[in-house]
Amino acid sequence: MGDSRPNVVVLAMDKVGHATAVELSSSCKISLLDCSDHSEYRVVRCEQGRGNTIESRESTDLARTEAALTTFFEETPGCDALVVIAGAPEQDDWLGQVSAFQESFSREFFLPLVAVKAALARMTAAGTGRIVMVLPRSGLFADDRHASASCAHWALRRVCQSLRAEAEASHIGVHLTFAPERRPNGSPATTFSAYEIKELAANLARLLEAHGDDVTGVCTYDRLLYVKRQLFPNGGKAPIQRDRNTASEKRGERARPRSALITGASSGLGRELARRYASHVDVLHLVARNTPALEELRRELTTSGRCDVRLANVDLADPVATAHYAAQLECTDALVNCAGFSVVGPIAQIPLEWFKKNMAVNFLAPVILTYAALNGQNKPRHIVNVLSTTAVAGRKGHGCYSATKAALWAFTQMLRGAVPAEVHVLEAIPATFTSDFARNTVKVAAGRGEPRAEQAGQDTRHGVTSAMVAERIESALGRGDKRVYVPFNARLFLSLEALVPALFRRLFQ
Repeated sequence: MGDSRPNVVVLAMDKVGHATAVELSSSCKISLLDCSDHSEYRVVRCEQGRGNTIESRESTDLARTEAALTTFFEETPGCDALVVIAGAPEQDDWLGQVSAFQESFSREFFLPLVAVKAALARMTAAGTGRIVMVLPRSGLFADDRHASASCAHWALRRVCQSLRAEAEASHIGVHLTFAPERRPNGSPATTFSAYEIKELAANLARLLEAHGDDVTGVCTYDRLLYVKRQLFPNGGKAPIQRDRNTASEKRGERARPRSALITGASSGLGRELARRYASHVDVLHLVARNTPALEELRRELTTSGRCDVRLANVDLADPVATAHYAAQLECTDALVNCAGFSVVGPIAQIPLEWFKKNMAVNFLAPVILTYAALNGQNKPRHIVNVLSTTAVAGRKGHGCYSATKAALWAFTQMLRGAVPAEVHVLEAIPATFTSDFARNTVKVAAGRGEPRAEQAGQDTRHGVTSAMVAERIESALGRGDKRVYVPFNARLFLSLEALVPALFRRLFQ
């Protein structure tokens, strides 16, 4: 009789993944793609608890490893399932080494994404298959000690949630689970016990035979802690109120920022926020690609006030250009990361380059600008990151954009624990509102080669406007809130995801 065990490809991002693949080989035929060594990429054939390397290549950069993974799936005749075991988080100092943060995030997010897209192409052609993503605890909780990993794993979680809905028509199952971690968060991956490896392998074997859920592998304590952190960002306490009778004000200093930097200022929410900041700052830095719109806004703001408005045309999709601009920037008291665009379409159809562009603008640009602001002579008084309800969970056709906003959300939560107490970090979570954002949408359709920009005009279907969102953000800053929902019932969206994830998926996938 032939061997009826399923053919499973395992992408292991660390030594725990390698050990789990070897353990899983007792019940499955395993082809292991071992990326645990940053300088080497290995293909390992696992049989009955043993692993033999059949190919080894030098892999000193992401592009070469991407090419190797793509080639492997093109040459692999059968692939019943792909299991991605994300790397356990390593402690990193992003405030000291922002370039290392970018490299680590790129590896932890884009390598699994490349493997998923390559496997998906083969499974779609075969009409069957299963993809399982295994995340460590950092997929639930953002931790300033593990900045890049937390951001990457939050983004991967949204990719899986979107892909689950998109792959149903192709009879491909997509599952998300968490490693059964009993060790303290932050311990090295090599401290995983043999029992934990066996438990993870057993969970994967069950998942490969039946459907899984996002809560798989999450202990009760972590589930309750997740609900608490999602629903009560202030820790159950009232927001910190700003004392207007501080010693600084008695010395004649102003409580509000003297200077501010706003990205995406040429239209929509960024433009409305620029109008509000211009009324009380001395210097306003506005960043966008639409120079005529910026010039028009400057004329408006300088006519009605005394603010010094400084414009910059910066391609935020280019991290090098963003870093160059940030390095030349003077100290700013307020940083508002509002720029963004959306890539819409099935994950399988979105070219990797567009994933990178979307991630660069929506996530890496805020990271680079935040790094520059915090390493200036004076720390900013507040940092505002504009998110979206799509950061809460991935939906069909919105996996790319959702991943970028989820990464920024993790970064925002991590940032709050890393900065001094006097730096106010606010996460703004608006639902869809009337704006020009549709003009900044790139659509990808099946069977069409290059993605195309959406030329739709202003979306006026929603009762909430950009001005209303800007007003809510300004009010939240005055109250000292950590999070603001616009409209407030957007909180219901997040509450359902945290409390009843199964119902949430049925309603919003």
